[in-house]
Amino acid sequence: MRKPTSFSQFANSQDQAYRAGDLDALLVLMLDALYGLQTPDEQAEKRTIKRNGVGLNAVDARVLTGMAVKARFRSLSESEMDELRARLPKYRKQLQTLGLMPRTEQAA
Repeated sequence: MRKPTSFSQFANSQDQAYRAGDLDALLVLMLDALYGLQTPDEQAEKRTIKRNGVGLNAVDARVLTGMAVKARFRSLSESEMDELRARLPKYRKQLQTLGLMPRTEQAA
């Protein structure tokens, strides 16, 4: 899958992956979106500098930044995908805000 260069291409890529049932591709797109929320300094240093509640947290920044950069050029290994599956759920609210995850209905 080619790297999307604009939000509309990103949305189209997400849509195509969803229709194709490629959940791993959706996870990588979610990772890329979270990585894109990091500041340029945070991306370069592979760590969280600002405590702004946006992007990756301090615990995940080094690992997930490395994965995000790798995923732009080649596929992630199955163990990396397992790690991504384990770490992404905590970013649910950010992903919902970005429109990359459905909002769950709360019980009345």
